[in-house]
Amino acid sequence: MSIAGAVALTIGAGGGGVSAAAPTNTVDGVATSRAAIMPTSVGIIDSTCTGSVLRTGSSGRCVHILQLSINSLFKTYLVPDAQFGAATEGWVRGIQARYGLTVDGIVGAKTWATLQYCEMRSLNGLPY
Repeated sequence: MSIAGAVALTIGAGGGGVSAAAPTNTVDGVATSRAAIMPTSVGIIDSTCTGSVLRTGSSGRCVHILQLSINSLFKTYLVPDAQFGAATEGWVRGIQARYGLTVDGIVGAKTWATLQYCEMRSLNGLPY
């Protein structure tokens, strides 16, 4: 896996102005930006992932969805790198404690259900 940061800079024709795009990261050749870290308009949690058990050392698409979900719901800035590391585990443990779940840092059925509950309430403008 390679991760590289970049900032796009555009200079308008005829000196019309200078603008800088949001910083981007490249993960395995896919550019992501702050917008990809903090999506807000639609549900993120995919039902194909809710049957997955994730823990430190897990990686892949479902970890990426977990990280995006945590960022969106709890206004965090986890890097959505699809790697379940210490930062992701820390947030999972905090969420588990907040919602009265077993605090083990493992995302199983109850943690996924809690995240889905939060996501549905968030999408409907309700507190969670």
